[in-house]
Amino acid sequence: MSASSTNNNYDGWISRTFSSDSTQQATSNTHLEDNKERMSDKIRPTRLVLHLDINETILLGDDAGGDSTSDSIQKMLAKSAFCQVPSNTDLDWDNTQQLEPTHWWDDQKIGQETSMPPLYTGWEWPPNTCPYYRTKFQKYSKEFVSESTEEEAVTKEPGHQPHHGKIYKPIWEECQRLLSSVDTSPAAQASMRRHPHLLPAFYHILDYLQGLQQSTASTTTATATSTPPPVTLVFRTFGTDIQEVVQWVTEYAKEQDYPWLQIGPSQLFQGRWKELEENNDSNGNNDKPNTAIYQLWDLAETHVVAKDEDEILKLLNSGTIFGIRDDYNYWKKYKWLPTAGKPVWIPTTAATTTASSSSSNYVEEEPGVFCHHLLFDDNIHNLPDDGIACIRQQQQEQPATDSTKFTTVDASIMHGGEYQGIHLKRVPTVEPVLNPKWYIEQIEHSRVLLQEKLMKQVPKD
Repeated sequence: MSASSTNNNYDGWISRTFSSDSTQQATSNTHLEDNKERMSDKIRPTRLVLHLDINETILLGDDAGGDSTSDSIQKMLAKSAFCQVPSNTDLDWDNTQQLEPTHWWDDQKIGQETSMPPLYTGWEWPPNTCPYYRTKFQKYSKEFVSESTEEEAVTKEPGHQPHHGKIYKPIWEECQRLLSSVDTSPAAQASMRRHPHLLPAFYHILDYLQGLQQSTASTTTATATSTPPPVTLVFRTFGTDIQEVVQWVTEYAKEQDYPWLQIGPSQLFQGRWKELEENNDSNGNNDKPNTAIYQLWDLAETHVVAKDEDEILKLLNSGTIFGIRDDYNYWKKYKWLPTAGKPVWIPTTAATTTASSSSSNYVEEEPGVFCHHLLFDDNIHNLPDDGIACIRQQQQEQPATDSTKFTTVDASIMHGGEYQGIHLKRVPTVEPVLNPKWYIEQIEHSRVLLQEKLMKQVPKD
């Protein structure tokens, strides 16, 4: 299989396309660049609500959990090292956990390589391939390249063959070097020394958002109290790490004099799905999410803060930074289905912080500001039955009132071009490690895609 590499800084290390779609991808990139100029006088006002997962998105390694930074880098590489799935196997392409791969996706035999197979970070999987991490060898991912902190426990297993990815040692070493410093500011360097598991790319995100805050604020007249801030940052996690991370962020915000970035306990919430009805089949089985709404509670779950998604959007429009610990138990109950995961909202009304009957719909002739929700997460997958993000589309109640409802987009189309790249962005973590400005590039790309989408939805004269 032919791999197409597009990484100029690390030529040959990363491929984002495979031969059958490389021409289409190149055409798409050229089209987007051309559109930046063409759309310049038709830009729709938007505000960014950036949702960031934490572990393996902006943070690598968990000393308390037993994962060193080295372990996490090796696991990260195993997720982007693609193997061949034999054409004569009965395994489905999205169910490869029993596969013991023998060849990399570029036809080289594992352990007998003459060159480094490129890592693959594209959205569409090449035919008859899957990540090493999704095979039977997943248990070896922490020692994919070299010795693991847990090697003693693993290597005593009979027949163990560790370090299948030792050919990737140059990337492993470079990632370790790049994770040791950041070039944005002395405050960021000091923060990284205190908190070495945070990616340098994360500090680039914060500086980029600071620029958006300043540039948008300077061109916006402070008028009605219902005008939301230009940017909102929302941390999204299933884990207990959220309180620790926001403490680190607040430290950094004070050092940098970024008041909008400071976050306290009142801005942290526990998200919970609330099921409204049962969806049992004829045998009484209930293996798919029921009709449900999402609610936000205080972090201790003593009271509801936002009883429905209308209220959640108004809450997120009212401030500059929040943290949500999402409903892991619900996701686990429905066996990791995307439709039971972290909700990402697509509003169809202008961004306000209070209810208003005059809120413009985004297809009207003089629309208001469109609220662009965008989630970065390493567990967004191009699989209908396995993923962490759930698209929730806002719909106006009929007959028209101030109330709206949100419905879950079907998993079969949730990962298509209508949403992927605009509202959802999978994070192959090796990308922001090797390129600290990767997130900024992807945000800008998503904003261009959104403008194209909004232009298509405006009625023609």
